[in-house]
Amino acid sequence: MLINISDVLTKPYKTVDEIMGLNMEQCQLAFGSFTIHHLEPVQLIVEHLRDREYRVSIATKLILILTCDRCLKDVDVPLDIHGSRHISLGGSETLETDESDELDQADFIQGYNLDLEQLLQSELVLNWPMKILCDEECAGLCNCCGSSKSNEGCDCEDTSLDPRMSVVRDLFKNIDGLSD
Repeated sequence: MLINISDVLTKPYKTVDEIMGLNMEQCQLAFGSFTIHHLEPVQLIVEHLRDREYRVSIATKLILILTCDRCLKDVDVPLDIHGSRHISLGGSETLETDESDELDQADFIQGYNLDLEQLLQSELVLNWPMKILCDEECAGLCNCCGSSKSNEGCDCEDTSLDPRMSVVRDLFKNIDGLSD
């Protein structure tokens, strides 16, 4: 969805402050495509700071359908997006190096239009969860048979032990064999 921001770009006192509904069912990121289960209206604020510097702020809540990192089940993951970008449309050659480090790339602005979907997708990358779990107690999948350890369980021997500890493991097997 393209938003016309020509008023802010041409009139320094003008600000864009709008709440807009987006009809996005998928978000396409560099590391995959993900389904959006629910997306609340997006608040967009574009304000002029000085010369050709602007602040673009975005706020919304959404629920993505992601995959559990341990058991690979689909999980609804709520995300609360609050992002603010300080951008310059005049080029970094007019700025001192200390200031240009604080500025973001304005790849979501083309001419007098701001691509709201592209801005939201870049904010999703910045707010991506570190670990996605269906449950804190999720045991994951068995290394041997691939069944879920949380629900089904399995009778596979745990071969993930350190091979240097095989002598100790054999010692405990022999002790268990003597007690029977």
